[in-house]
Order: sequence, then C-alpha cells, then structure tokens
Amino acid sequence: MICCKILDGVRGVSLLAFTFLSLVGGEQKGWSQLDPAGFDDASAVIQLQKSIDRVDPIFARNVVTPIASVLFYDIAFWDNGRSDVWGVGFSETNVVSAGADGELLVWSEGTVKQRWKMDRGPIHRMIVRPGQPHQVVVVWLSGDIGLIDLETGEIVGTYPKPSALTSALAFDSTGTWLLAGAGDGRLWLWSEEGVPPQEIYSSPHANDELTALAVRGVAPQVTVAWASGSQLFHGPVVDGKIVSTALKGHRRGVNALAFGPNGRLASGGEDGRVILYPPGGMGLPTVVALSEEPVVAIVDANDTQLLVGRPNGVQVVQQVEGKWKEEHLFKTMVNTLALRDDQTILTVGGHQGQVGVFDLTNKNRIYTLDGHATEMTLPFIVLWLVLGAIFFTLRFSFVNLRAFGHAIAVTRGAYDGHSEDGDVSHFQALAMALSATVGLGNIAGVAVAVGTGGPGAVFWMIMAGFLGMSSKFAECTLGQMYRTTDSNGKVSGGPMHYLKDGLAELKLAPLGRVLSVLFAVLCIGGSLGGGNMFQANQSYAQVALVLPVFQGEIGALVYGLILSGLVGIVIIGGIDRIGQVASFIVPFMVGVYLCAALFILGANISQVPQAFVEIVNGAFTPGAAYGGALGVMVTGFRRAAFSNEAGVGSAPIVHSAAATDEPVREGIVALLEPFIDTIVVCTTTALVLVVTGVYKTKADGVEMTSNAFETVLPWFPGVLTVAVFLFAFSTMISWSYYGERCWCFLFGDSTTLIYKVIFVGAVVVGSVIRLGSVLDFSDLMILAMAFPNMLGAVLLSGKVRSQLNNYLRRLRSGEMAVSAEY
Repeated sequence: MICCKILDGVRGVSLLAFTFLSLVGGEQKGWSQLDPAGFDDASAVIQLQKSIDRVDPIFARNVVTPIASVLFYDIAFWDNGRSDVWGVGFSETNVVSAGADGELLVWSEGTVKQRWKMDRGPIHRMIVRPGQPHQVVVVWLSGDIGLIDLETGEIVGTYPKPSALTSALAFDSTGTWLLAGAGDGRLWLWSEEGVPPQEIYSSPHANDELTALAVRGVAPQVTVAWASGSQLFHGPVVDGKIVSTALKGHRRGVNALAFGPNGRLASGGEDGRVILYPPGGMGLPTVVALSEEPVVAIVDANDTQLLVGRPNGVQVVQQVEGKWKEEHLFKTMVNTLALRDDQTILTVGGHQGQVGVFDLTNKNRIYTLDGHATEMTLPFIVLWLVLGAIFFTLRFSFVNLRAFGHAIAVTRGAYDGHSEDGDVSHFQALAMALSATVGLGNIAGVAVAVGTGGPGAVFWMIMAGFLGMSSKFAECTLGQMYRTTDSNGKVSGGPMHYLKDGLAELKLAPLGRVLSVLFAVLCIGGSLGGGNMFQANQSYAQVALVLPVFQGEIGALVYGLILSGLVGIVIIGGIDRIGQVASFIVPFMVGVYLCAALFILGANISQVPQAFVEIVNGAFTPGAAYGGALGVMVTGFRRAAFSNEAGVGSAPIVHSAAATDEPVREGIVALLEPFIDTIVVCTTTALVLVVTGVYKTKADGVEMTSNAFETVLPWFPGVLTVAVFLFAFSTMISWSYYGERCWCFLFGDSTTLIYKVIFVGAVVVGSVIRLGSVLDFSDLMILAMAFPNMLGAVLLSGKVRSQLNNYLRRLRSGEMAVSAEY
C-alpha cells in the first residue's frame, strides 16, 4: 500500500514538474494572463491537457482534464436588464462605448484597451467631441453632464444641468458649442464647459420631450424634433435663438436626425419612414425607406447610402441605379449608431451590452463586443468553499461565535501546558498560518474587489470571512486529530493525513488514498508557485520601484539571491525557526499596516460613517455599474476565498504541529485567522479606499491602495514597499513548511533537503523571469487543494462535532485548568 502511494506521488509530481517546465519553455498559445479576481478557465484546462498529454495522454484525458474542468468551471450570473449601450463613437481608430452599467470602454481590435467608471450610476447619453477624439461628453441618469478624458478617465469639465434630463445631445463641428435637448422640450446651448446653459428653443407644447437633434456647421444649423409632433424645426442659431423653418413629412413623431456630408438632412420617425430633405430644407422631401418598425437611430453616410437603426436591426439603405434599396446588416435591437470619419466602419450600440463593429466596404461584421453585458462568474471551487463554510457553521452551531472569546484566551496562553506534544505554541501556529494568508491579497486583492464590485463587495467579503471561521475550525481540528509523530519526535499533520486515515475509519480507504495524494501533489505545486515564485516576483516589482539599484536583469538576480538567502536561513532551521520568525514578523507588519490605516481613517473620521453606509447599501442596492447585488456578492466571495484560504487545507498543516493535547482547542485558535485576515485587515483596507475615494479612479491593485494612503501620508509608498516585502517573505517561509510536509508524505523525511533546495532555487527564478502561466497555474492549484480537503472534512464532520461537544462540556464544568502564568 505504501509503495502504491509513493508511486502515485512520484507520478503526480513528475507530471506536475513537466507541466511547469512545458509552460515555461513551451508554446504559450491558448493561455491568457489570469486576472487576480478570476481565471481564464477554458484555456487553463486546455493548456494543462496539452502539457500532460505529452507525457501520459491517457492520464491527461481520462483523469486530469475532467477534474480540472470541474474544479475551475465558471458558473455565470447575469444582470443584463440595465446594461444596454446608449452611446458609441470613435476615438481615432478605437471604438468608444458607454452603457447603463456606468462604464466607458475604449476598444481596440475587439479587446478592451481602457475601462473607466466614474461611479455616478448608469450612463444615459454619450458623444465624442469633434476635434478632440480623446474627449467625450457623458450624461448620467442623474442628469449630470461631464467631459471625460479617455486617456486618463478623469472628468476634465462639467456642464451645469439643463431644466430636465437630457434626451438628445450634439456638438457643433468645432467641438465648442454643446447643445442638449431636454425631457421638457427645451433646447439648451453651452458656449463652453462650466458656464450655465442658454435656452435657445422650446416645444410649442408643454413638457413635450425633445426626441431628436442634429447640428451642422460652425455657426450651427440646428434641426430639432419633439415626441408629439410630425414637424421638424430647422434653421441657424442667430443671437442665441434658432431662426427656424418647419419641415413636414412624417405622420408621427421623429426619433432620429442626421446631417449628411453635403448638408442633406435625413430623418427617421415613429411611423417607420426614412425621409431625406435637400440641403437648407429647400425642395421636396423624398421617402427612401418605409417599414412598420420605427427608426431609433440614423447615419447619413454619403449621397447614395444611409444607415438606419431599428428595433429589429440595422439596415443599409442604398441608392442603386436611381432607386433606394434596403438590406439588413445587423439583426439585433439597436439603441445608437456611429460612423467613422472615413465612412468605412460602423459601430452599433445595442441591448444587453452588445457593440457591433462592421466593415461597410465589404458589408461584414468585424466583431461583436459584449463588455457591457454585466456577466459575473463564480468559479465552482469558490462556490464549493462558500457552501462548505455554510455547512460547517450550521453543523457546529455557530462555533465561530460561541468559541470566539475562548479562542482569544487560548492564544494569549491561558491553557498552555509544558508537557503537551508539539513543535510550536498556539500563538506561533496562528502566526505562521496568518503569515501565509495576510499578504498581497489584503493590499492588492481588496483593491481589486472594491474597484470591481464597489464598496458593497466588502460586506460580502466580511460575510465570507465570518463563515470561513467555521471551515478553519473544522480542518485544523482534524489536523490535530490525525497528526503523527515520527521516531525523532517530529510532528506531521494536515489534510494528507486525515484524508487517508480518517476516511479509512469510515470504510472509505481507497477514496482517502486518492484524495490524500492529490492534495499533497497540489500543495507542493502551489508552494513552489503561488507560495514562492509569485511572492518573489511581486515583492521584487515593488522594491525595484523604490530602490532603482535593483532594476534591470542584474538587479533582479541580486535581489533574488538576497531573498533566497534569507529564506534559506529560516527554512533550513525547520519549523522551530519558521515559527519564531513568523511570530515576530506577523504582529509587526500587521500592526504597522493597521496603524497607518487607522491614521488615514482618523484623518477622514467624518467620512467613516458614510463609508459603512455605502458598504451596506452597495451590498444590496448597488448601481448598475456593479452588475447587481448578485454580482457584488460574487466579487466579495471570490476575494475572500483568495485572501483567507479557509477550507483550502494549508492551515491544518501548521496547526497540527501546535503543542496541545486538545485537537478542538487548536481548531478554536485557528478560527481567529479569517477574522484577523478578512474581517479586520481587509475591511480596514477597504474603508481606507472608500473614505479617500480612490476606488473611483483608474488605479488598480497595489497602486490603488498606495494612492489611498498617500493622500494623507506622502511617504507611505516606502512603508508599503517594506510591508509588501515582509508580507511576501512571511508567506514564503510558511508555504515552504506546507510543501515540505506534503513532500515528506509522498517521498519520506530523508528527502526533505531536496525539497528545500528546490524551494530556495525557485525564489531566484521567481525574481528574475516573467513567470506568466506558471504563476497562474500554481494559483489554480492552491485553490484546487480545497476540493479534496473540503470533501474529506465534510465526511469527517461528525467526528469533529462529537469532540467539540465533549470539549465545551468540560470547559463549562471547569475541568480544564488555566495556566499558572496566565
């Protein structure tokens, strides 16, 4: 049996090693960089299969790929009802779109180049400024009108609100005058941004919505139409008023107007007609298209071609041999149209976030964009963690609340005993586990969550952290229950032991062997990647920004050698030294970070109550920009799962080494980890981001957090560099122990030095090369550890519950003596 286990382990690790090498040196097609908030799951599975297929095709197709496909399958949640696109245009050759999700997107060749969100709610109208293709005017549903710089995402100008919500928008040809039609039928003109608008025209009927507006020329010729009428009013602006002429031709109200290059006016009405008026409005109009579907948008491309948007799609109305003919170009619901200056590319803004881009020369679709469709995805493995956490919370009758006070007492040493077996104290075990979780996720990950899901995501992060406390209790109690001690008195425990031995007690020995080996292999891979190379890579990037001496290839190598030396000194000394270092670094770095954060909050104390209000309101009633309450919940759960690792199975490995004869006691200590990591540190970071307002900017990750602290502490980037380095260093030394214990489980204690040498060497590799897919793949492996771990913990939860009840009974009866030193 032992031989089979070792052979399975060797096979798994060899396949893993080959996969890593093939990802580093092999072809990278089909794999894209993974966002910190999610996975590119399909390409990850494809690349995994291709890599392992070279070594063992049967194993790859029949075992690895099906498991990976399930673990990293994304469950999609949609909130398309408020994601329609209400503005499209061109910034030079790039496509610009704005929608009811509150975002401005700049597209290049079908890919989002820039994404801006000003956190003002849904966008109602958007146009590009003539002569300034990098500036757009946006109207929010609140009625606010702003001038946005597409290169910075900043509001560089504002236009005071007109009398009612803007229903139509247009610039003159120079981009100086802005005209807007309002819902009460008035037409307003701004001579420049920032000045109050001037009313230049109004509907003959009270509260008659101005439905269409077209402007041409420097001293503009303006055409307007209203919902109630069949007439257009056309003429120049003279002394702040339109000298108008009435144009007839429609049976019902006009929805769309456009001037052609030669001054011809095209109009589309609720009656389905498309009518052309000669330049200047002189002469008889011509009906060139007729349909039962009303016209919602129109572009006059040239003398012989019109582009007409209707609810059922886009039509090309073209003059061929003196006759106007129609053909469908794009069959989908249309809100708005825009034509590039060279009149060859058409962009269509439609329902459910769709933006179509078409080549008019060949009359074919180039691509369809769906960046405004507010799809939120939740990887199955994250859902697995959340459901498991809920199960444990109910199964153990809210142990995360009932045992919280006792956990603090135990951590402070109230029940420490001198004769208990173990390698580290309760506090050292807690510090080591925290050192592996408190890190970049608390700095960069929270910024990703708040930037993506808004303040409301913080509420769901807190909820996930609260539930995760129960998961930590369950797995760390099991780690103590099934730990082993070798002939040298060295303790070893964790999921690989309780999966094998615990499930064997339940008559599930074959399943236990498979799950234990799978967990060990995944943990080794995760320790070398996400627990080592990723940390080295990210800490180097931050240090090199502040200390230019480390920039360049030589600087990176020097940094890697220094860091690997420091890591080596600690991990060669074993768990005793790791525990000593972690118990010093973790309280220090968390203390410094929290003190700085509290200082920021103190400087913005008046904004703190409102920040909490935004967090709670955003959790249940978020704006359309956040994709709905469900989307915010998904964002918060994802980030919490990455941050505290509750249920992943890493923490039981170190907690099993704690000196105690009471497994439940160590599990109770462990439930403090998600509380400290997520509820305290992550929430504090989020509050800083909200009260300073930087989450509304284009910054992301570490940069956003740094900018928030810098608003009050200009020198904070230097402190952040130290914090990032310490966070990374402590994470590395803790993960080295996790990987080492799993390595020994597979290959025996005599091979420990081999793992440590590989681990130290990986530090240098992580500092000097672009790891790309290897790092992403290793992150997947860390989360994948949760699958065997949570399955085994759920199956063994009855044993944990029995021990918990017994422990609490003895605690209440006074059978447990308090330490004399306490």
